[in-house]
Amino acid sequence: MKTGLMAAAIWLTLAAGVCQSAELADWQTRALQQVKLKDGVVNARWRSAAKNALWVSMDADRYHADGFSRFVCDMLKDAGAPPGTTTSVSVFDPLSYSNSGWPMGTAECH
Repeated sequence: MKTGLMAAAIWLTLAAGVCQSAELADWQTRALQQVKLKDGVVNARWRSAAKNALWVSMDADRYHADGFSRFVCDMLKDAGAPPGTTTSVSVFDPLSYSNSGWPMGTAECH
């Protein structure tokens, strides 16, 4: 039973990622790729592409989470976020990220 539930959870996660990629703007795709390449980042995904809400999972001891979330704001601009776009960045440790828990750091990007 647990194996079946685990397989279903993995499939839903993968399916959500595939569906999400079709909805992303070009700059969102570039930004996601750039963020995932940073040292210490475990994973990243657009929580809501329509609302520009980015979730990042990173090693808890790698960077100061609030500072890193502001750094991600700069990465979004470099990736081509249109002027006037407001984006929220939430940085999680891996466990909180997988459980939709509380972020370690956040930033609003303008």
